[in-house]
Amino acid sequence: MKESSNLILAAMLVFSVGIIGFAQRANYEARSEEMVLIDKITLAVNKIDETRNFYGAVFGVDFMPLELAGYQLYSGKLGKMELMLCPSELAGVNTDINSIQLRFVVDDVRAALAKGLASGGTLISDVAEVDGRLHASLRDPEWNSLELIQ
Repeated sequence: MKESSNLILAAMLVFSVGIIGFAQRANYEARSEEMVLIDKITLAVNKIDETRNFYGAVFGVDFMPLELAGYQLYSGKLGKMELMLCPSELAGVNTDINSIQLRFVVDDVRAALAKGLASGGTLISDVAEVDGRLHASLRDPEWNSLELIQ
């Protein structure tokens, strides 16, 4: 009788742990589906005109000039997000080293890559199919890494 009681307790424990694990996974999945949007990215740049021309040509960003503390900044819409270009001196950061990679879903990878290369971008990897999608990557004039996906 004691053995069967132990088996029943063990089964109940396994079932309880399974239910707790399921509840934890469901809670995690619910949290991960909450909408989180980035509404603004500020790029600290040394080559503000080249960078402005690059993002204008590749993604159609129409930048508006702004002045702050004697510095020229530019702000425009990239999709639903604001993209601001800020001189690195004003931002107080060293922009000599790439610290981010931006990933963009575009309608035409080849066209976006061609526009980027014609506007001062540097090729990292040419168009290739990966997992059924077209990918390419390049660097903007500030040496930020951009991944393009179609």
